[in-house]
Amino acid sequence: DNTKVSKYMPIGVSNAAWNDPFTGYAESEDKEYMTIMNDNNLTWEPRLVNRDHGLMLYSSLQLRSGRMNVQGIETRQLPSGKITDATAQGYLASQYNDPFFYRSMGLLFRTHYAYKSKYIFDFTFRRDGSTKFAESQKFGNFPGISAKYIISDETWMQPLKPWLSTLAIRPSWGITGNEPPYEGLQYSRYAAYGEYLGEEAMRPSTPQIGIRWEKSTSSNLGFDIGFFEDKFVFDINLYHKRTEDLLMKDIALPSSSGVAKYPWYNVGIMDNDGWELNFQTFDAIKINKFKMDFNFNLSNFVNTIVDFDDNVLESYQGEFGYNNG
Repeated sequence: DNTKVSKYMPIGVSNAAWNDPFTGYAESEDKEYMTIMNDNNLTWEPRLVNRDHGLMLYSSLQLRSGRMNVQGIETRQLPSGKITDATAQGYLASQYNDPFFYRSMGLLFRTHYAYKSKYIFDFTFRRDGSTKFAESQKFGNFPGISAKYIISDETWMQPLKPWLSTLAIRPSWGITGNEPPYEGLQYSRYAAYGEYLGEEAMRPSTPQIGIRWEKSTSSNLGFDIGFFEDKFVFDINLYHKRTEDLLMKDIALPSSSGVAKYPWYNVGIMDNDGWELNFQTFDAIKINKFKMDFNFNLSNFVNTIVDFDDNVLESYQGEFGYNNG
């Protein structure tokens, strides 16, 4: 994917003075993107002698690589409205070139087992790697396990089938990962900053930081309840999620550090507790070809900051004064 952007703002559309450094502005930028993705999947479902048992094994290998190059220039005080290209002679305000490469991989393994279609177990393991992290933090492991017990399929529940068609319980637990959207955060970066002794000066723009995968550990207890051949269905979930190494962008730094901010940083731990209630109907009202269904949802959750980086808290809270109480 290639993109070219050309901009020009003539002097006539601005009320600034003719010698203002921002008049006659032109910009030219070229972007080149290329991404290659490879997804390999393997599924094995053996035919067991005992048909009461069901087993499925699934694995997947996902590879992704790509590159991007961005380069451009900005020019000001172009002398004429007929000269609109940023490469024309004028005041060269800035020039930049930002190439980078990225790679990621994911390995997934999943096992599904069922006994008499009412005792169901699932196990998942995923290992992800990304060049967005330093060598020691590049890979993350994310397991998960879940089960389902369909109580309404038990023999002793059959007398209730005419009105209680479905009753099931679903416990689950798992870990998921999250990564920042940008590359190169594990490196120190430098940017142009004015002049020194007649030469273009450089200064640090972002410091070197050791960010880690953001990991969320979730546990859930769910219930499925259906009445009158699942004409009325309830779905109830109680959950708890703890997010560790919480990623947050644009973290301000003290001016004494020489840089303005961390673009992304692991700032703390947060808990999320809540519940959900979903209700839906199937053919609740049916008259000839006319049908009407209903859907209803209720939910509530509470987020709790368990631990937070002191420097981040200080940058948000500051000193108490007239404006903040």
